[in-house]
Amino acid sequence: MKRRVRAFSMVWLAVFALTLLIPPFQALAQDDNDGYGIQVTAKADGDSIAVDAEVTGQEKKPVALNGDWSITLLGPEGNEVDSVTDQVTFDKGTVTFSHGFKGLKPGEYQVKAEFKGSVRAEGDVADSPKQKPYTLEVASDRITIEQPDVDDPEPTEPETIGIDVSVEAVKGKPTSILKAEASLKTDATEVEGDWNFTAIYQEDNTKPSDDVKVKGGNKASADLTVVSTGVYVVHVTFDGTADGKKVKGEGSYEVTLPKGGGGKDPVNYEMIASHGFLIQGYDDGGIEDIAASIKADLMAGEENVTPKAKGTWTFEVPELGLKKSGKESRAAFSILHEGLDPGHEYTVHIAFDGKVGKKKVKQETDYQLAIPGMKSGYDYNGGKNTVTAELTLAENAEGSWVTAVYDEDIELVDYKETTGVKGLKHSADFQDLEPGKYQAVTIFDGEIDGSELVVWKEVSFEVKKNGGAPLPGNEKPCVGDPKTGKKIVEDIKGGKMPKTAVDHPSWMLCGGVIATAGLLILGIVYRRKWLGLFGV
Repeated sequence: MKRRVRAFSMVWLAVFALTLLIPPFQALAQDDNDGYGIQVTAKADGDSIAVDAEVTGQEKKPVALNGDWSITLLGPEGNEVDSVTDQVTFDKGTVTFSHGFKGLKPGEYQVKAEFKGSVRAEGDVADSPKQKPYTLEVASDRITIEQPDVDDPEPTEPETIGIDVSVEAVKGKPTSILKAEASLKTDATEVEGDWNFTAIYQEDNTKPSDDVKVKGGNKASADLTVVSTGVYVVHVTFDGTADGKKVKGEGSYEVTLPKGGGGKDPVNYEMIASHGFLIQGYDDGGIEDIAASIKADLMAGEENVTPKAKGTWTFEVPELGLKKSGKESRAAFSILHEGLDPGHEYTVHIAFDGKVGKKKVKQETDYQLAIPGMKSGYDYNGGKNTVTAELTLAENAEGSWVTAVYDEDIELVDYKETTGVKGLKHSADFQDLEPGKYQAVTIFDGEIDGSELVVWKEVSFEVKKNGGAPLPGNEKPCVGDPKTGKKIVEDIKGGKMPKTAVDHPSWMLCGGVIATAGLLILGIVYRRKWLGLFGV
C-alpha cells in the first residue's frame, strides 16, 4: 500500500516539474525567431474581409523579406475556407502582404497569417548569417460577416427597352383611323403590363383624341380616331414586367393622313457620321495644319441620299464655340489652330435643313469626335526605372514606340525603340541611372484606328539613392504627322534645324516638339532649357 502511495506521489511530482519547465522552453522557442513576429489586421466589409499582414521586430525594424507568405481564412467550424500564397524576394523591399476574401457567407471567420523565410533588418548586410530562415505565424481575432438586411430592399429602376411601332392611316368620313401596332424589343417569354397609345397632330401639337390604354403582353394594338388630314406622330409607352423584371419602354411613328385616298407612310431619314484626320504641310516639310475631318450622310433606310440632298449642313462644337455651315456634308476642325486637345472627346452637333428631291427634310444628330492622346507615367521597382505610356481614346494601334531619357544638361542618357507593336500600351526599363532629375518622352508612330499619326508625351522624374519618384507636371499630349517626323529625323541627322509652322499660341510647345521629334532617336531636351532653345 505504501509503495502504491509513493508511486502515485512521484507521478504528481513529475507532472508538477513539467509545468515548471515547459514555459521556459516555450519562451526559448519563441526567442528562436530573434524577436520577429507578424502583426495582422482583418476587417469585414459587407461580404468581404480585407487582411493586412506585416512582419515586425522587437529589437530591429524589418525592411525586406525573402520567402513565402500564406494567408488562410478559417470558417466558423475552424475549417479552411480559402487561402492565398505569395513569394517575395529581398529586392522587392517589402515586409507586408495584403489580400481580400470576397463573396463570403454570413458567420464568424478567423485569419491565420504565416511567413517562412529570411528577414533583413535595418543595418543588416546582404547575405548576413543573421538572415537565417524563420517560421512566423499568427491568428487574428474572430471576424463576423453580418447577415444582409433583406427586409427593406431598395427599389430598383425598371430596365428600359425599345418598342417597334407601325401605323396605318385609314381615311374615312367624317373621321379617320390611325391603326397602331407595337411590340417590345425583348426575348422575354412572360410579359405583362400597361400599354398607352397617344396621337399628336404635328401642325398644332395637339391631341385629337383621348389616349388608348391597353393591358397586354409583348404586343398590343389600338385604333386612334382623328379628323384632320396631315402629319401625325403616334407615341407608345409600356410599363410592366418581362420574365419577372420591371421594364419600361417607348417608341414613336410618324404617319401622314393625305387629303385623298388612304394613308401613306413617310420616308424615315437617319443621319450617320464618321471622322478621320487630315495632314496639310508646306513644301519645306513644315506642318500647316492637322485637322479632324467629319463626314455626315443622310440615309433613307439603306439608301444614301446625301447626293440628292440640297440645303444647309451645320457642324457645331458647343464646348469650343465652333460652328461651320455650308452646302457640303463634311467639315474639318483644326487640332492645331482651333483648340481641339489630343486625348479629349468632343460632341459635334450636326444638322441638315433642306430638301431631298421635292421633300423638305430637317435632320440632326450628335456625333462623338475622339482625338487620340497619350498618358505617360514613371515607376521605380527593384532598381529599374520604368517609363510607361498608353494611347487614349483609341481602340486599335500598330506601329513603333520610342522612349528616350535625358538629364538636366540636355544630354541623352539612353533610349529604347520597339517596332511592329500591336496594342495601346508600352513600357521601357532604364537601369543604372545616377541620382538626379530626368525627363523622358515616349512617341508612337503608326496607325491609330485607321489613321496614320504620331502621338507623344513627356514625363519628368527624379532618381534617388534608393528609389525614384515622378515629378509634378501637366504636359499635354501632342499629335503630329509621321511624314514630317521622318523628314525631321533626316534633318537632325544632317545637322540642320528643321522649320515648323504652328501659329496658335497654345500649340507652340507642340510645335517645338514637332521640330525636334527626330531627337527621340538622339535625345530630348530638359523642359526649361528645351523651351528656351526654341524661343517658347
